[in-house]
Amino acid sequence: MTLYRQLILSIFVLFIVTFLGTAAISTNNLRQFLDNQLDAHAQDTATSLGLSLSKPMQNDDFPVVASMVDAIFDRGYYQSISLTTTDGNTLIARSNSASHSDVPEWFRDLINLQVPAAEALVMTGWKQAATVEVISRLSFNIGFSGNTPATETPAQSGNTGRCDL
Repeated sequence: MTLYRQLILSIFVLFIVTFLGTAAISTNNLRQFLDNQLDAHAQDTATSLGLSLSKPMQNDDFPVVASMVDAIFDRGYYQSISLTTTDGNTLIARSNSASHSDVPEWFRDLINLQVPAAEALVMTGWKQAATVEVISRLSFNIGFSGNTPATETPAQSGNTGRCDL
């Protein structure tokens, strides 16, 4: 093999290695960014909802509590939202298990995002009344589509089961 061909082959291999390294680093940065976005989205919503629910929970105004949770959940960016009392009873649970996707499965496997759950306390005066848990919908970040009907457990039904996540 001539020196010219060795140089061309070396440059080509160097180019491929550089391209693959850049693609791997960019994919890892994308995954970290999306993980952080999912976490921040869920935590911001949980904190905001927890603060907003304090006054209605203090007044035992469960229709207002349910409508506030519904208003947040119906935007469609959440896999589930649940409100659990300090003794473990689930007052409200909303979940959406959309599984349809426009994103190829190999890409979802490559990115491998874990959807974090965020929690915030709901206070009534100086006492903890409940915990609100919010899980962002993975499709919010990487373009899944499909809206499936939400399942719910309203406080008025007397159901004290736990939220299906």
